[in-house]
Amino acid sequence: MTVHVLCVTSAGGLPLFTRKKGDGESLPFSIVASLNGVHMFCKSQDVILQTTSTQDTTYVWDEFEDSIVLVAAASCSSEVILRKLLNAVFNSMLLLVGVDEIRNIRNPDRLKRELRVCYPLIDKLMDGVDGSSVNISTVTSHTSQSRNANACNERDSGESYFCGNLIGLSETLLCYESNDLLTCLDAYADCLNSQFACLLVSGRELIATPAWEDLHPLERQLLTLLTVVASPCTSSDTPVFLPFKSPSIPFRLVWVLLVPGVSVLGLCGPTPGLSEAEHLALQCWGSSADHLRSITQIAPRNFPHSIHLDVNVLGFLLINLDTGKYVLSYTANDKPVWHANDKPETVAERCNPINAPSASHRLHVLRTFYYQAAESLLLTQGDLDFVKKVKSDSVKESSALEAYWCSEYHKCHGIRRSTNVLCVLYGSSVPTHTMRLLSQQTLSILTTDKQLRW
Repeated sequence: MTVHVLCVTSAGGLPLFTRKKGDGESLPFSIVASLNGVHMFCKSQDVILQTTSTQDTTYVWDEFEDSIVLVAAASCSSEVILRKLLNAVFNSMLLLVGVDEIRNIRNPDRLKRELRVCYPLIDKLMDGVDGSSVNISTVTSHTSQSRNANACNERDSGESYFCGNLIGLSETLLCYESNDLLTCLDAYADCLNSQFACLLVSGRELIATPAWEDLHPLERQLLTLLTVVASPCTSSDTPVFLPFKSPSIPFRLVWVLLVPGVSVLGLCGPTPGLSEAEHLALQCWGSSADHLRSITQIAPRNFPHSIHLDVNVLGFLLINLDTGKYVLSYTANDKPVWHANDKPETVAERCNPINAPSASHRLHVLRTFYYQAAESLLLTQGDLDFVKKVKSDSVKESSALEAYWCSEYHKCHGIRRSTNVLCVLYGSSVPTHTMRLLSQQTLSILTTDKQLRW
């Protein structure tokens, strides 16, 4: 699968950047010019061009601030996902450049240079579009009102083990409440004269201050991804704008590595300096160093080892719609069913994830199930409003309650209860009717323990 994103100015169609993810070829200049030209022509005729599709590619246009036009092109991807990508790309530009520079483009060449700092973040967001080349033989949904959906197989372009990277949601961990870590975080935020602070484990939110929790989920995702794509270092100080909360006035994003795999983020003003922030972090967190090191053992399982799920659960994706957070575990059991005989994985098996679903393949399957089936469970009011704009008023939309996949090598089941959505990956030997009971049991284990934080 190949994903393209290009950005041009609205006024003259001057290209600002193009990005590509995947093994396909770059878009030739003639296609780039055509994509921009058809949008400009439609605009001159008071027509809003939103999307079009060819036999193997979907194209989506979106204009922001009457200043720039973003275009996404991808094979085997839906319009909804690509529109989310464009929105996230625009907000990543706001995060690092600010709305004023984009709204009033005085010097396109200067803006083009300033936007280069956004490239790593944009590339990481483009990773979140990809799914996996999974052989799907059956897709069944239980809905209050039926909805037909077109699905195609997607292939992931090498997603890192560290982050699930679902666009518009922030990744977190399930952990038991730790008063000493909360005390340290509050103390560090006070030292920074800030209300915004967050503790990260392998790029995932562990605990955060109330003000950080109140940020838009996409803001939280972009801020944490910014630390993931940054060059290796022990601390950093980056000026950032908050796309939803403060798109014109910058903050300082101060990041300090506490122990390998654990870092602390803070949004603050001109003071303190980076060296002082490092010293303050040492003061606030020094007594908890051993605790922080022990927490790193949670990832990539992403929930406490004291919690035991059914042996048939190979991985899960748990999403809370209220908070915009998700927990992704592709090693839900220390000894998955596929490797229960202790037979080591051969080189051939590692190269063929269909025959031997490794940890990376389980991640890909869960992501693909999320995009191709579970997204129908997750339509927010904003998504519904978009659907109403592009479809007939006579079409009635309703969200699904459950969905499942059955293939030759694995099965997936999704279930929604209240504001929680759980997607679970099983082996193909699990009876289809049993998945529902196991999913309900898993959701109960993960959500009823009031001491579990996420």
